Formats: sequence, C-alpha cells, structure tokens
Amino acid sequence: MSFRSLLLFALTLLFATTSMAKICKVIAPDGSVTYTDTPTAECDTKEPAATPAAAHAAGKATAKSAPDAKSGAPTDSSADPVETAVVGVMRLEDKLRQTQEFCASVLPASGARLGEAGGKWRDRNAGALRQMRRAFADFDLPRQHRIAASVKQETRQSLATIATQPKNSQIRWCDQVADEIDGRTLDATENLTQPLQSYQ
Repeated sequence: MSFRSLLLFALTLLFATTSMAKICKVIAPDGSVTYTDTPTAECDTKEPAATPAAAHAAGKATAKSAPDAKSGAPTDSSADPVETAVVGVMRLEDKLRQTQEFCASVLPASGARLGEAGGKWRDRNAGALRQMRRAFADFDLPRQHRIAASVKQETRQSLATIATQPKNSQIRWCDQVADEIDGRTLDATENLTQPLQSYQ
C-alpha cells in the first residue's frame, strides 16, 4: 500500500470516528445549556443530541417549561393564569383588610365605614373569593407561602406612603377608598376570575 493510500485511509478513518462522536447536552444548575463531545457522567445518562442545533432547541423547550424548584411555578415569562387570578383576588381582599385596619387606627369612624363597605364587598365577591381559596389550596405549601407573603408585602408598601401623610390626608384617603368600594371599583372583574371558573 502506497503512502498516499495509507494517508487517505487514515484520514477517512479519522473523519468517520469524529462524525460518530457523541454530542452531549449538559444543563448547568443555573439553567444554561452547553454541548460537548467529551464524555461526562451526566452525558452517559442522557440521550445524545442529533445535532447541536436540535439539542439547543430541545434544551430551550425544556428550560422554559421546567418548574421553579422553590415555587413550583413555571420559570418562563408567561405566568400561570390560575396563579395570576389567585393573586389578583387576594390583592383585592388583602387591600380591603389592611386598609380597614389602618383607617380604624387613624379614625374609628373611618374604620367603621370601611368595615360596612367591606362586608358588602365580600357579599358581592363571595364567588370569586371561594374560587380563589379552592385554587390556592391546590398549590403546594412553598408556593402558598410565597404568594401570601408577596401580596401582604405589596399592600404594606402601598399603605406605607399614606402612613407618612398628615392625618387629614389619611382620613380623606380612607373616605376615598370607601367610596371606591361602594362604587364597585374594587370588585373582582370577570376577566380576572375567568381562569378560576373550574373551581366552583
């Protein structure tokens, strides 16, 4: 066999071996995806990707739908519509509760007016509140704690600004909120509660 034929055979063998190399997708703890032809422990347990482009597309789909370890919620930008509805109704109820407590501390008469308005609000929104609580009960405990803490914190932050105002301004604000509740401005809308319809 001539040197040239031997060289050609060696090159053909080299290219054939390289083209058969196993391409592995490795997902880091932060969710970033890399590809390697170097065998790793993780690589041996996973299906090889046909091509880096195909594996990258599959990796993006997996990363998008993978649940967040802490909350159980999807990590992609589209929020769970049921959770969005639950949070929306909880915000309304928590705003009503914390506002009534705050206004009662500013002026008992304001607290009493808000208490009366709040009772009517709860009657009008009983269906939405019931649906919200049933959906919320289906979430795992870490998710429940995260949502409840976030809603309470948002309400506290909005009240913190009012708390720095003079007392007369606080009383006017309390009256304004009572007017909004009576005017049904703070009622849960059908658009908000639509994802909760299955929780009758």
